[in-house]
Amino acid sequence: MYLAKAYYKKKDYSSCKKITVNLLVKHPEDLRLKFNLAYCLYSEANHIFELVSRTPKLTRTAIKNLN
Repeated sequence: MYLAKAYYKKKDYSSCKKITVNLLVKHPEDLRLKFNLAYCLYSEANHIFELVSRTPKLTRTAIKNLN
């Protein structure tokens, strides 16, 4: 969980998601992990939407992850 937090602070959202999902597979009942994954996806989407120029593919990916 500390490694995922470090990746999050570095804004490496894909690594953070990967580690958090792996932890969720091992501990599916842990609400902290679910919250952290949702927060990571939300922050990634905000980062994408704040970009000056973004591709439609990035926008679709961010919206898909939020759903």
